[in-house]
Formats: sequence, C-alpha cells, structure tokens
Amino acid sequence: MSVKNGTLILLSVGSSKVDALTQNDMSFTTSMLDITTKDSGLDAEYVPDQRSGTFSAQGLWDETSDNGFSVLFAAQKAGTLLTVKWGATVPGSKYYSASAYISSLSATAPKNAIASWSGEFQITGAVTEGTVA
Repeated sequence: MSVKNGTLILLSVGSSKVDALTQNDMSFTTSMLDITTKDSGLDAEYVPDQRSGTFSAQGLWDETSDNGFSVLFAAQKAGTLLTVKWGATVPGSKYYSASAYISSLSATAPKNAIASWSGEFQITGAVTEGTVA
C-alpha cells in the first residue's frame, strides 16, 4: 500500500501552487435519474446522469503572498476561468486537473486566533487524471 502524507498534496491555480494552504479537498458527484416504475415494487431504481465536482481550499491570511487570497479574489471578481490542479508534486504521483470558476471565497479573522480564508472552485467540463513526470 502506498499512502501519501496530506501535506504533500497541494492545490495549484495555473502553474503556481496556492500559498499558505492548511487544507485542500476535492469532491465529485454523479446525479441520478429515477427510473422507478410500478413494476419496481418497493425498490427504487436509478441510472447515473451528469457528473460534477469541486475543489476547495483553506489557507492562512497572508497579505504579502503572491498566490493567495488577493489573487483568488481578483479571479473571482473577474469571473476568470482557471486551470486548477489537485495532487502531489513528487514524480510518479497522481494529480487531477480541470477548468474551474471560483464559486465562493471567504475570510475570517477571529479574536486571538490566526486569520484565514477558504474558497471553493466549481469544476466545469471534464476532470483529467495525470501522473507527475
């Protein structure tokens, strides 16, 4: 079994990794069409329909960052279609890449705690799987 330390799995926008990440996630769903008929009895029946997915990220607030909240804010405000990549950078590791828009972006500054931000990237189109060369 080959497992990865989550610290090695990064989120990149374009060719640059997102700075000061504390967590990054990816999620995929498939909507289901109900094909239940009177002949189905008490068991519902479904077939798969459209796939969708998101990448999400959380990071520490760093106003001096070259690829953090400020860059993501500008991309969301402009409605920029981004190329987002989720995965490790170690040769032989898998990564997942897709075009995405930033669908949400927020920041928090609690009392006596480190300020942070979070964002979600809505994937549009297909996701590709690759291997780091």
